[in-house]
Amino acid sequence: MSMLHTEHALFRLSTGIGGGRKDAHISCGGQKSTLRGNDRHNPYLLKQELTATQPDKTLDNFDTLLKKLHNHYQRRYFDNPVSGEGASSEELRQIDELFVYLAETLPMPDEVKYRSRFFVDLCDESARRYWRNHHWATEHNQVLQVKMPLIKSNYRQVLQHLHAA
Repeated sequence: MSMLHTEHALFRLSTGIGGGRKDAHISCGGQKSTLRGNDRHNPYLLKQELTATQPDKTLDNFDTLLKKLHNHYQRRYFDNPVSGEGASSEELRQIDELFVYLAETLPMPDEVKYRSRFFVDLCDESARRYWRNHHWATEHNQVLQVKMPLIKSNYRQVLQHLHAA
């Protein structure tokens, strides 16, 4: 996997989990994160902090991947300590599984979740005209392809509910 793909994946994961200004706290399960400095960019530490208050066995299955992603992220600078493990496109399926799991389990009402950019870009034909990555995000994404019928159905139900109100 190229560094560009790794950084994009890390960006998507980190902004999905939390984000904001450099000096801001990252929200972790409704609580303020205690992570500071570079630790705020470590997806494994974020997951550890989250599961300390809200255990999640499924999320625990991604520990190895989260550590790898942090290692790949650290490789951006030559003086960062890294394991020397290279990145591979073979990791993409695991990244897809993690991202889809996080998107599906976001603790928010469906009316909010399915109107987020991720789901709108996936399901709204007119939004896709402006999202040039739809093909790349979905073409070889087996995890998402399996889930798309349910995602589209939920998206349509949410739209019907919102427009009926």
